[in-house]
Amino acid sequence: MQQNRINVNPKIESLAVGEDVYNQKTSTGTSINLKNYNQKTSTGTSINLKNYNQKTSTGTSINLKNYNQKTSTDTSINLKNYNQKTSTDTSINLKNYNQKTSTDTSINLKNYNQKTSTDTSINLKNYNQKTSTDTSINLKNYNQKTSTGTSINLKNYNQKTSTGTSINLKNYNQKTSTDTSINLKNYNQKTSTGTSINLKNYNQKTSTGTSINLKNYNQKTSTGTSINLKNYNQKTSTGTSINLKNLIHQLI
Repeated sequence: MQQNRINVNPKIESLAVGEDVYNQKTSTGTSINLKNYNQKTSTGTSINLKNYNQKTSTGTSINLKNYNQKTSTDTSINLKNYNQKTSTDTSINLKNYNQKTSTDTSINLKNYNQKTSTDTSINLKNYNQKTSTDTSINLKNYNQKTSTGTSINLKNYNQKTSTGTSINLKNYNQKTSTDTSINLKNYNQKTSTGTSINLKNYNQKTSTGTSINLKNYNQKTSTGTSINLKNYNQKTSTGTSINLKNLIHQLI
């Protein structure tokens, strides 16, 4: 049986900032696209890392969305959510999780460029990664400056600053006081007053019992005020139109 070895070279070079959708060249000239479009491996195998099946040069159907799949060489590759093994046993995940290169450097290539030195772990999507100074940095949307040992995660999870303040900076800036936990993506978080706030998909109760949902749909406060803090303006109880999509705002 003819073997089709998928050669996904993990050494990515010279990615343009924000090159989430377009191809980029590896050191071997292999074109890899980590978002939506097909890319050619060094063997001419077409790989699509988003939603649809694609045929390899041997007619092997591969779907790289959510689940592992077996190639003709029994190599499991999933370039969406889970780790996958290459023919060299190198684990590569190009979406959410860390992957190991042949030099043991952990690299996750979601949105931004990163330069690594050997053994430096970098994850630019969801999880923390260790720099050579052991500083944990996650660069989803915004740049952040850290001092040594300061953990910052700009996507989904809380992180501790050098003062012990938990901050999660998905879409909006927020000002916290020490030990105030704020998560602006998916999960509830407690403020210093014990107020639970969830700014993604679900309702959350404030300390006054007001239900707020800050993602896509309108929600009613205890005063019957409809608030939608995603893309559209919303009216306050005074009829004031507010749009909190891109502007800096304070939640506390």
